[in-house]
Parts: sequence; structure tokens; C-alpha cells
Amino acid sequence: MGVPALSLYFYFIRNFNLWEKLGVPYVKPVPLFGSLKDCVLQRVYIGKQIEKIYVKHSDEHYVGICSLDNPSLLVRDPELLKNFLVKDFQNFMDCQISTDEKTDPLWSGTIFVMKGQLWREVRTSFRPLFSTGKMKTMFYLVDVCGNELAACIEKATVEGKFYQGENTA
Repeated sequence: MGVPALSLYFYFIRNFNLWEKLGVPYVKPVPLFGSLKDCVLQRVYIGKQIEKIYVKHSDEHYVGICSLDNPSLLVRDPELLKNFLVKDFQNFMDCQISTDEKTDPLWSGTIFVMKGQLWREVRTSFRPLFSTGKMKTMFYLVDVCGNELAACIEKATVEGKFYQGENTA
């Protein structure tokens, strides 16, 4: 193995021992693919792969994975998740998702891909929309719409207009 190939190999595995060093339970990564080899090879979609990891580590509060060579944390504990999403959210404002404003102006204008000060300002303006009182008021509408959607899907399925696909559970 030549020096460039060896350098490339070490570059791709540079973060693979992070979770072990921190004492975090983790999915053993594979060089070039991380913990998501089946996703990278398009054998399974990301949601199914994450679900497998989630179920396999059902006794843990969280589990470390590597998305290619980037460490990521899959949080299973609702209280920890609440802390991340509410109390400590300012520490997680710059997500890894990015987009080009010229090619996709609609997606790049969403709070999910905003970064820095712009994200902070938009989040602050959204905050009053999601107060406890407003969420309780909206729950009725979400419940009604969800029931209508379920009835439509049920009807379409019975009439054979809705493809159920194979059962992968």
C-alpha cells in the first residue's frame, strides 16, 4: 500500500475511535462507509438503517455512529432529546445540512438549513408560535386532519388504489 493510499485510509478512519474514547456505546464503523455501509451502497434507505441501529441498542440512552467519517449521536432517551431540542438548542444551531441558495432557494430558506445569526433570528421569531397554549389549540386540528388522512388511506387501500408494498417489518 503506497503512502497516498495509506494517508487516505487514515484520513477516513481518523474519527472512528471517538465514541470509544468517550465511553459512548457505538456501532463499529467500516472504513470509507462509517456505520451506514448499507445506506452508502444503497441496499437500504437511511430511515431503515437508523431504525435497525435504534432497535439493536434499545437498552442504551444514546448510541454513537459515524456518517461516513463524521461522528453523529443517535439519542434514544426522550429527556435527553428534550434537553437538546429545548434547553441546549443554542448549542446545536449549525446543522450539517447545507444547500445552494441559487439552485434551491425554497429549501435554503428553511430553518432546517439556516446557520448562525440568521438561524437565531428566525428561531426567535418562531418561538411564540409554539407556546404550550397554542400547541394545545392546534392539537385538535392536527388530530382531525390525521383522522381524515387515515380514513382516506384506509378507503384507498380497500379499493385497491393504494399500493402497500412489501411488509418489511
